[in-house]
Amino acid sequence: MKVRAMVYLPLLLLVTLLLMTACSQPVLTQSTSGPVVTESGKYLSSSALAQQLALAIGGNLDIQTAFLAIPERQRESVTADQFQRYVLLLRKGVPGRISSLVAMNDNQIETVRQQVLDRLPGQQELVARTIGFWLNIRDSGIIGDRIELYCQVDEEGIAYLDGIWINQILRLDDFTNLYFDAIDRQDMDSLSELLRHSIPDDLARQAIARQLVWFYRNQVETDTSGFRLQTIRIDGLSFAEKLLTSIGSNNTLTRTIELIPRADGTFLVDDLLPSVLNVTDTDIIYEEDPILRIGGDTNSALVTLYSVPFEAITGKSVLHDDSTCTLLENGKSLIRLRYEGLEITVEGDCYNNHSRWRGRVLSARLTSDTFYLGSGLRVGMPASSLYARYPFISVGDKVAIGEMESGEVALSAEIDNGFVTALRLLMQDA
Repeated sequence: MKVRAMVYLPLLLLVTLLLMTACSQPVLTQSTSGPVVTESGKYLSSSALAQQLALAIGGNLDIQTAFLAIPERQRESVTADQFQRYVLLLRKGVPGRISSLVAMNDNQIETVRQQVLDRLPGQQELVARTIGFWLNIRDSGIIGDRIELYCQVDEEGIAYLDGIWINQILRLDDFTNLYFDAIDRQDMDSLSELLRHSIPDDLARQAIARQLVWFYRNQVETDTSGFRLQTIRIDGLSFAEKLLTSIGSNNTLTRTIELIPRADGTFLVDDLLPSVLNVTDTDIIYEEDPILRIGGDTNSALVTLYSVPFEAITGKSVLHDDSTCTLLENGKSLIRLRYEGLEITVEGDCYNNHSRWRGRVLSARLTSDTFYLGSGLRVGMPASSLYARYPFISVGDKVAIGEMESGEVALSAEIDNGFVTALRLLMQDA
C-alpha cells in the first residue's frame, strides 16, 4: 500500500520533543540523552524510530543523517531517495513548530487499521503490522494541529519502515502533483483524464474540470497557510483548504479534499464542490406557467396546493386510495400522487374518501418533458445542458441544494445514455 504471529510493543511511551528557540528554525531535542533502543541494544524502539522521522521533518536533523542513524534492518526495504521524498512530503503537513510526539492508543490505531482496510482490503498483513504516532504542532496558525506518523513492527517486535507503505504513499503523491499541476496550468484535457476513474461520464467530467479550474483560481487561498496536507496514509492523502469566500449552504470558509488509491492501482479524487440550487429551479412549469413550487412560502398557492384547481391542469391522479395516503402522528396525511409525467408527495389533508386533498408539496419527480423546471431544465434534454448549470450533480449521490423560504431543497437527476431521464426536487427535512 507476510501472515505470521506478531509481537507488539506497548504503546505507552510519550516522547516529548522540546523546542529550542535559540535558532531561527525550530529545533527539536530528544527527551532522553540518546536514542531509545530495544533490550538488545542493536535497534531503535518504535518511539525512537518515529522520533528520528520527527527530527528530520522538523528540520532539526539532516534527512540523510536521520536515514543513516536508523539501523539497516529497520529501513532495508526503503531507499535513501524514498526516505528523503517521504520526509519532504510529511513536512508539507507541518506548517508550525513541532511540540511533541505521542503514541496512538489501541483504539486509535485500530480505527486507522479498519479505515485503511475498508479501502484496501488486500493489505491486511501490512496494516496489522502498522503502529501510529501523533506529531503535534504548535503555533501553526492554520487548519489542524497534528499529523499522523506510522511505522511497522515485525514478528520479532522490531520496529521498521516498510517500503511498501512508503512507496504507495509516494505513488499517491505523484498522482496528487499531476492533479494540482493540471489545475494550475488550466489543462482541461489532462485534468479530465485524471478524473476519469472518479467521474466516468465524459460530459460531466469535462464540465467538472472547467468548474474546478475556475474554483481554484477564484475561491481557494493559495498562500501556504491556506493549503495544508492533513492526512498521509496509504489509503489517501487529504488536504485542508481555506477559501476566500464561503460556498454551499453552510457558509463555511474551509473544505477538505482527498485523493484515494484503489486496489487496481488507479486513483479517485474526492474534490467535489457543492452545487447551489437556483431558486428558479424550485418552480415546476406546465405550458409556460408555474403550477407548483418546492420550498417556498407555505402561504403561496404554488406551495400549498388544492387538488381541484391543480388537477384541472394535470388531470386526476393515477391512484389515490388508502395505499397512497398514510396518516401521520401529527394528524396530517402523507399523500403520494402520480400523474402523467409527474409524481408528487404532499403533506396535508385528504377529504371525501380520497376524492379531494390539500397540502404542502414535499417532493416532486418529473418523468417527461410535459413539465420542466423554471430555468428550462427538463427530461429528455442532453445531460451536458444539465452539467453546464450543475456540474457536480452527476457524481454519486451528489445533489444541488438551495436554502429556500421554508427550508433546504435538493435537486437530483437520473441520467441514461447521455440524456436526462428524471428530475427530482425534495425538501431536505421531508
